[in-house]
Amino acid sequence: MKKIKILLKLLFLFNCLYIYSDYQLIFDNVVKDRPQEAVFLNPAMLDIIKSPEVCLTYNMLYPKLTDETKFVNNNICFVKKIFEGGIGLGYTQFGIKDWYIKDTFFISFGHKISTGIMKLSGLSLGIKFNYTKEEYSLNYYMNENPLFKIRNYVTYFSFGLASKYILNENNVFSLVFENINQPNTAINTTDVLPLKFNFGYKYKYKKLNIMPVLKTEFSVLIDYIFGITTEYELLFFKNKIKFVPTILVEYGSRGYNKFLVGFEIKSAQVSLVYGYNLSPASKLDTGDSQYVSLSYKFIPQPVEEEKVSKKVYEELLLEKQNLEQQLEQIKKYAVIPTEKPKAEEIKLQQEQIQLTPEEILLKRLQELEQKLKEVETKKVEEKPKPPTTATSQPPHTTPKPTKRYHTVVVGDTLPKLAEKYYGDESQWRKIYEANKDKIIRGQLKPGTVLEIP
Repeated sequence: MKKIKILLKLLFLFNCLYIYSDYQLIFDNVVKDRPQEAVFLNPAMLDIIKSPEVCLTYNMLYPKLTDETKFVNNNICFVKKIFEGGIGLGYTQFGIKDWYIKDTFFISFGHKISTGIMKLSGLSLGIKFNYTKEEYSLNYYMNENPLFKIRNYVTYFSFGLASKYILNENNVFSLVFENINQPNTAINTTDVLPLKFNFGYKYKYKKLNIMPVLKTEFSVLIDYIFGITTEYELLFFKNKIKFVPTILVEYGSRGYNKFLVGFEIKSAQVSLVYGYNLSPASKLDTGDSQYVSLSYKFIPQPVEEEKVSKKVYEELLLEKQNLEQQLEQIKKYAVIPTEKPKAEEIKLQQEQIQLTPEEILLKRLQELEQKLKEVETKKVEEKPKPPTTATSQPPHTTPKPTKRYHTVVVGDTLPKLAEKYYGDESQWRKIYEANKDKIIRGQLKPGTVLEIP
């Protein structure tokens, strides 16, 4: 049954999307790959996960070009916790139907920085390596183009660095450097990738998220884009479904501007994003276009572990309850020892005879309590209610001495205090030894608080 459900979800994922959009996506898909929230398609870089995750996204883009050219943009990624960090593997395909295909394979690794400095406790660093292949389809026009006489493809390698700093749950900063080595992407000429520098910030106030970002590219010229995204989170169906309306505004060099509105509907595994471009109609390539993206994330659910933990938890509680009842019965018949000197021998005999079963039960109770603590650390679907029977009395142990304090008044002396608290004024040295720093030449100052050992 589970396999059928997964197949149905995959069919829905890969076949229901007919997307109208511009070339630049409204929201970077696959695990919300914004510079403010994620780096390099690798959520493990930022939030170390406890279980492997697989992410899939399929897109078809129609940028409203005169020849009705279609774009494709597919993503798949795998992330896992490893070496106390997170590793990400992925594949991204972007292409123009019947003309151009760009395949990118990447591997990334991120790790939280361990430091005793409180201000840097939320710092994470990551690195990403890319291998890219760009290939052009050889039609009649391509064959006549001298650019493709040698070959119709090019491969290159690039890498980038990123960092994220979590000041607190409401303030997050990120910094991303991409194409640091600036590889040559041309087939038989020189055309290097621009160095990208992105800075992002996320501020969260209750359910409102405000995320400004600055994107820059360094090549022959320096280009920049400044944008701000605002979203509000609404929860439905017992907080299992999240509806997030979003507004994005961007402004940049060379007359670049964009104004987008949209929303996202997401659960723990499925995310659906829709956006509408309200940019000026004079920009025929981007104005009045739409974008839809659907992604699915496979997350193993530890259902069996929860059921087993719950069963063990209930069994331990029942056994503990029975032992507590037996302990109560033993204590009812136990003789309370007296402190009179004549009864010391009787007291020892009573402890040896009557407390032996009690000690055995107490030892068993301690073992059960330790097991209960271990079970409680695991996920349990529904914790059973605590037993309604009376709790057991604590074992007879010698009470730890409690600290006493005395505020000095006029007329107090060390012998008087020893007589008051110990019944023997010759014990005044105990008080003196415990309060040397407060007693000057044996004299007590009114108002001083003394510790009575």
